[in-house]
Amino acid sequence: MTHNNIPNVDDQTPLENGPIKIKWQGKDRNRVRRGLRAAAEDGHERGTALPVVTRQKTQVVIKTEEELNEFSKEVMLKAKGYVSKRIRTDINRQLNGNNTTENNNESEPTSVKQRREETDMDTLLNDVVIPHARQTANDVWPGGTVDVDEIKFFWNNHLTTCAGRAYHGTAIPRTYVEDDYRLAIALAPEYYYQHGVDELLEVVRHELIHIWQYEHEMGCGGHGKDFKQWLGDADTHRHCKHW
Repeated sequence: MTHNNIPNVDDQTPLENGPIKIKWQGKDRNRVRRGLRAAAEDGHERGTALPVVTRQKTQVVIKTEEELNEFSKEVMLKAKGYVSKRIRTDINRQLNGNNTTENNNESEPTSVKQRREETDMDTLLNDVVIPHARQTANDVWPGGTVDVDEIKFFWNNHLTTCAGRAYHGTAIPRTYVEDDYRLAIALAPEYYYQHGVDELLEVVRHELIHIWQYEHEMGCGGHGKDFKQWLGDADTHRHCKHW
């Protein structure tokens, strides 16, 4: 199959330390490959990453900055959480010039430990998360279609599998949310500790689409076509993030 819109690697920015090579095969690789092929056929930018999963059958070979960026996005969207984490760890190790996994094991725990010990979670919620949600709502649904001031944002340590969850009406856990709120978004502190603020904010944008659904689809949720229509505008993923 030919994909004419895939940029030539020669026109891209080579990785400073040379190609990144990661052993990878099986169902997750095939899911990402199918997603990349579909994106390339539709003219989407992620066609940039298609050569990454077609060069060899048992590993991915990333040659340029552009391929790395687009491939990382696709892995986050379609690969299972543990697979995505392993690949990101391997990529970071090779970007840092380390050739053994032992050298890499200390880098991620250090950042996780810093976030866990140094972050004021209330400040993060009030000064980063809520303003970002308000800006997203204004950009995606201008005119107050989604009113962030009507949403209660809170941390929930009991979210141990999904990174966030949107609630409405009687589904709202009143242990955390006052009665005068009819919409709420819970976020998992551990997800932030493990992955950082940028990925946390992507979860926020995902949950805001569910809020839109609750407001305009008679309380229906899910990740079907009505959800998918906002993915590009909200710059987020379709399925719930896990770790």
